[in-house]
Amino acid sequence: MGFTISIMGLFMFLIFAAVFGLIIYKIVNHVSEEAKNSKAPVLTVEAKVVSKRTSVSGTGGSMQMNGVYSSGTTSTSYYVTFQAPDGSRLELKVPGKKYGMLAEGDTGLLTYQRKRFVGYKRRISPAPAVSEDEALLGRVIANQLMQEPEVYRHSRAAAAQQRQDAQPAQFRQPAAQPEQYAQPAQFTPPAQQQAADPAAFNDQQTQRMQF
Repeated sequence: MGFTISIMGLFMFLIFAAVFGLIIYKIVNHVSEEAKNSKAPVLTVEAKVVSKRTSVSGTGGSMQMNGVYSSGTTSTSYYVTFQAPDGSRLELKVPGKKYGMLAEGDTGLLTYQRKRFVGYKRRISPAPAVSEDEALLGRVIANQLMQEPEVYRHSRAAAAQQRQDAQPAQFRQPAAQPEQYAQPAQFTPPAQQQAADPAAFNDQQTQRMQF
């Protein structure tokens, strides 16, 4: 009985020592890596985002003796792989906020210090160049939307005339003729009529007096 207890105690001690040693190793390794990163120069290079990944670590949940489920503690690490113009790649651990703002295919300037991520400035692609034909089409559409300015009305009339000229002669509509305004009749004052024909004027006056 006593021998069995000693074996169990030794086994528990070994497990505790292994876990404690692993924790110490991780702490020492982390401190060593941070020291190396701090001594390394800060570099800024042209880089492209080629891949992204996450890593979840921690302890899982367990059922206690009293029937209560105890959720474990987990943490998520975010990693981004960058590629330099020469083809070399570097995977860095980045903060969660930076991870969400980066997308595969982004290009820009990566600033890092050995294995420590410092920052990434994404390059925004310029707007595509507009050809002369597209610019002309845009101006025509804008003119149409601005209550048909004088230039657009003239261009539309010219286009209508071209379509009319392209039709066969039997289908052409006659050109609009300018309206002819009748000239008003010439009014001759009575004085001029008397001077032109004194005898006729005297006869008319005599007939009016007789009536």
